[in-house]
Amino acid sequence: MAEQQKILKGVRDTGLSALLLLVLNLAQVALLARWLAAADFAIAAYAAVLVNLCLHLQSAGLNAALVRGQSWTPRQLSTFFWLNLGRGLFLFGVLAVTSLFFEGNVLGRVLMTHGSAVLVYGIGLQYKALLQKQLQFQKMAIAEVLAAVSAMALALVLASRGYGPLAIAAGYALRYGVESLFLVLLGRHYFKPGFEASLPEIRPYLSFSFYHVAERVVMHLVAQLDFLLLGLWLGNDAAGTYDAFKRVLSRPLGMVAGIADRISFPVWVRLQALPRRLGRAYRLTLEQTAFAVQPFYLLLFLAAGWMVRLFFGEAWVPQSEVFRALCLLFLWQMFLHPVDTLLLAIGKIKWWLWAQVALAPLLWIAICLGGHWGFEAAAWALTMAYGGFALLTYAYLQKSLKGVFHLELMVLPLGLSVFYWIGGVFGGNYLAFELPANPFVALLFSGLYMIFLYLRYASVRTLLRHIFNLKG
Repeated sequence: MAEQQKILKGVRDTGLSALLLLVLNLAQVALLARWLAAADFAIAAYAAVLVNLCLHLQSAGLNAALVRGQSWTPRQLSTFFWLNLGRGLFLFGVLAVTSLFFEGNVLGRVLMTHGSAVLVYGIGLQYKALLQKQLQFQKMAIAEVLAAVSAMALALVLASRGYGPLAIAAGYALRYGVESLFLVLLGRHYFKPGFEASLPEIRPYLSFSFYHVAERVVMHLVAQLDFLLLGLWLGNDAAGTYDAFKRVLSRPLGMVAGIADRISFPVWVRLQALPRRLGRAYRLTLEQTAFAVQPFYLLLFLAAGWMVRLFFGEAWVPQSEVFRALCLLFLWQMFLHPVDTLLLAIGKIKWWLWAQVALAPLLWIAICLGGHWGFEAAAWALTMAYGGFALLTYAYLQKSLKGVFHLELMVLPLGLSVFYWIGGVFGGNYLAFELPANPFVALLFSGLYMIFLYLRYASVRTLLRHIFNLKG
């Protein structure tokens, strides 16, 4: 199969599986919200901060180097495998020791349950990287879907029986375990570990791996900073509500961005010596991503109250404005998601590391200032901070890669941000007009915007035409 056909087929297969994963994840959170309290989500999220940090330490660096490298010897591949396995054992030990500080507390049990994911995920990581390098996206999708179905079933059963935050943690642990199992089964054709290792043979890639790991760790900590500071300022109920909303709203963007990253990374690696073509490829990826996610978040923004009632229940409706603020936050996040993949592909991930370090105090200031006026104001201050950071990021990228600053696509989040705050200043409320209570009116606006994007960008029409014309 020609490489272009493999890439397009990968977009289709990964997109279908990601859509299924999105539906499963949204259904899971909606059902869990009926059985669990906001504080349960907060406890699970506190444990997830440490566990996900370990998962980033485990998955970053070496596995990206596998995708970027041209060819590998069996000895080098075995070295990567044993390093991945060793990292998993070490990080699980760190989590086990950390859980001792919470002995007798539910947080300690949640930490150990979720932390078992670190132990099993290292087995399948290398197979996942090799499948991505070989553009075997369908096999990766199969592993992820089977893992998600297993995790959802376990989490819902445990939640219905009163296990609280342990239900969420057990679901995550099972998900990583099942995914690793199927990655090994589906990728065993490309690699079988041998009892040999040679660090000198992979030493040239360790420097790259170090900066990638450092970037992912800092990025993860910065991404959790909002949740942790909100818990510190406003308590567990606010932090749990924020995490539950963020968990739902991050899924659509995570789905689409995951597809784009998985497909684009090996392609951008091939274009790293051709900056004009790389800049154009990046711009086209932004256009296609915007078509998939911007109308969706516009719909949720306009119909926030109705959506909160649908997904979380009547008790969560008073926090609808926080949900609305996060919709706008993820409209800005759409522009930030592919940046680290781009810089990783061209070997400049160090720049994104320092950018994330600079973002941390900006988020801290936003929460400190907004927190004085309450939960809603803190959420909106965070949104504005991410918007400013996105604009500065693209202004810098434009210097070395012409064409990546897609100002036209930024009109939607810019317009919503400006109009919302003008309403707050002159109207005595956040909004200058009454947003449509009827979800069908919101659906009409978002549908018209999707049609506009389809007609405006040839890259969207071309991608859809190729995908639907594929055979097999």
